[in-house]
Amino acid sequence: MPSQEFFKRLGLFVVGDFLDAECCAQLCSEVLASSTTPGQVGGDAVRKGGWVDESLRRVLCAEVPKSTESRLRLRLEQLKPSLEKHFQVSLNACDGPHFLRYGPGHFYTPHRDVDADSPEHLRGRQVSIIVFLNPSTQDPAFEGGYGGGALTFYGMLRGEQWEKCAFSFDAAPGLLVAFRPNLMHEVKPVTFGQRLTVAAWFTSDSLQTSITA
Repeated sequence: MPSQEFFKRLGLFVVGDFLDAECCAQLCSEVLASSTTPGQVGGDAVRKGGWVDESLRRVLCAEVPKSTESRLRLRLEQLKPSLEKHFQVSLNACDGPHFLRYGPGHFYTPHRDVDADSPEHLRGRQVSIIVFLNPSTQDPAFEGGYGGGALTFYGMLRGEQWEKCAFSFDAAPGLLVAFRPNLMHEVKPVTFGQRLTVAAWFTSDSLQTSITA
């Protein structure tokens, strides 16, 4: 897979050690112990107007303790000045964090977090964020890891010949990647284990928008 530096050169914002190993381990334990609901497509921050479509997206959303959610939101909000500088945007609210659990056979087909046809409650999105909590591996016996589930980007290079060229990110616990929400991306099917991540978005208004990407 391409290196972190490759993705940085193409405009992504990458922090390799956003969370330390102890924090990742604690979050993994909480996500695995939490109750879950099926991930929706569409809908606002209180899950109104969304729907479950497992032909497009199959994932579980974990209901971690509010104290955990608040601590991680504070960490994310501390990134706002750096994100504003990197993406040259003015940011306001943080929608998230949302804790996602992709088990075997789970995936998210290629999509954009926002585009010209998005409903009004999504259009404030300016920056998408993913934080990886556990490692990917090719060894099914590796404790705490998962197979497949690559975060894959499309259209990162200019030119018609590159439009369908896919670049997958090599996940590691604690790594954060942020990108513009109109960038096409997907989560490849998980083949074994549990892929545990955090998703969040910074918006340009006070509306906390959606949990769907």
